[in-house]
This record gives sequence, C-alpha cells and structure tokens, in this order.
Amino acid sequence: MRAFVGCFPPPTIQRAYADAAIAWAPTSGARIVDAANIHLTLAFLGEQPPELVDELQGALDVHVGSLAAFEVHAGGVTGFPSAARARVGVVELVGAPLTSLARAVADAVRAVGIEPEDRQFRPHATVVRSRLAFRVPAVQAPAEAWPIDEVCIVESHLGPEGARYEILGRVGLGRSAGSAGSARP
Repeated sequence: MRAFVGCFPPPTIQRAYADAAIAWAPTSGARIVDAANIHLTLAFLGEQPPELVDELQGALDVHVGSLAAFEVHAGGVTGFPSAARARVGVVELVGAPLTSLARAVADAVRAVGIEPEDRQFRPHATVVRSRLAFRVPAVQAPAEAWPIDEVCIVESHLGPEGARYEILGRVGLGRSAGSAGSARP
C-alpha cells in the first residue's frame, strides 16, 4: 500500500482552500485538488505492507500522542519547485509546533523501520497540480485557523482522476503517551 502520515483540515477549510485556488490556478493543464483530499503531509511512507499499520499506530501513540494540540493557519500561497515555475500550487501553513510534530512523526516512522524522506519539512497543503509550469501569483490564502488535534495514517489509492485517500488509523494529540489511540475507522 502507498501511504503517508498527515493531518486533514476541517471540510470548511478544505473547501475554502480549493475555492481560493480556482481564482489563481492556470486554466490549461492544471487540476484543482479535490477539496476532500486537501491535507498536510507529515511523512510520506511510500509502498508499505498493510501489516505495518498497527505497529505504526502504536509508535505514533508513543511519539505523538502526548504532544499538545495546536492551531495552524495559512501563511500565503506559493509553488513547488518555485513560485515562478510551479508544477504544484500550495497553501503554506504556519504554526510554531509544526516542525516539532513533524520530527515526532519521523521518530515514530523510524521506530517501525522506515527511513523518512531526507528533505527539509515545508508545511503546506497542495491545492493545484499542473503538467505545465506556471507562475503562482502573489495572492492571499484564506486566513482562518484550524486545529491540529490528530495525525492520520493514510493509504493513497492512485487513479486517472487523482488520488483517493483512506484513513487507516488515527492518533489524537494531547493525550498521555501510551493511552489508547483511536481505533481504525
């Protein structure tokens, strides 16, 4: 299974990010990400065996469960690899504990034998994907804050219409380490 660990904004925020992207995304060769798929990736896991889910959920419970919940908000929009020649348009996310959360998730991933990607964590939510490079304009992103109160283990099913995500496990933040995490949905 192709998987990642991430956080999903509330549906109102997902919809606001998707609607805002419609105003600045290129009209040719680009696709707005389905609102329900907009998320923050904390660790991309690649192809993993399904049996790993329970072990990873336990490791996340230990490494992440005791961290306090917090809020994030949009810091602006940009593109990857750059705003001038983007193939991906993103909403940058700001929240002081984001880097600490990403480190704790990386520790949990390592604890189950997966080496996390070796690149700097740049918190964002992808909202546009394009086959052609485009310039991301200097526009404001929706400013409403949203809570980071759980991390999810997510399986990504790829298809011609884009990805479909299935949440396989959840671990709430702000609990004492070792207490029961959320059961599989």
